[in-house]
Amino acid sequence: LVKILSYMVMFLSITTNIPQIAKILFKKSSKGISCFSMVAETIAPCIYIAYSIHFNQPICTFGEKFFIASTRMIILCMSIYYSRKSISRRKLIGMTAWMPILPLVILNQAHISDTVWRALLLCTFPSVIMGRLVQAIQNFRKKSTGNLSREMFTISFTAISTRALSLWLGWNGEYLRPILTTLFSLVTLTNLLQIIRYGDKNGEKEQPTRVCALEPQPKSQNIFC
Repeated sequence: LVKILSYMVMFLSITTNIPQIAKILFKKSSKGISCFSMVAETIAPCIYIAYSIHFNQPICTFGEKFFIASTRMIILCMSIYYSRKSISRRKLIGMTAWMPILPLVILNQAHISDTVWRALLLCTFPSVIMGRLVQAIQNFRKKSTGNLSREMFTISFTAISTRALSLWLGWNGEYLRPILTTLFSLVTLTNLLQIIRYGDKNGEKEQPTRVCALEPQPKSQNIFC
């Protein structure tokens, strides 16, 4: 059962970001997507890939991360492109400053100790959870989810909750990873419920049409009489 769940998680992880890419292309806008959430969810799989390569793990254990990282990178680049006229310089630097640093880390992985790699991998879980939490707070404050894809969060919640179930079923005495995965699924469920609650209104409510009463105009006086 655990092996079947693992294959299911792998398939869902590969397809999870495709609906969001399609929605941004269709709407030609990335409104409502949290910058911090995008960056956190793009860096996390990249670190996981570098960690797996460093410890010579078989590609079957991290192959789906290539698809996750590439599709998240596409979403990030599309968001920067469609919001290029309204995004601030500080936010743009924050979204792109890590891009030249990450390849240098991967290329120089042999000079990084195993302890540092384990610490980096451990930090990816709280950062991704924090990214989804920041997205939820942003949705709540704006009372809108903008162009967030309902299908993406549905697939994401299914994949993460399945991963959490497989971890608890194959529990080997480790508490941290199952608990963090369960917490991640709950935060993702919160995002999904917000999308269902606020809908695709993009924060714009239809304003009622005001009918102004016409005031009687004064009669024109003939100045030539």
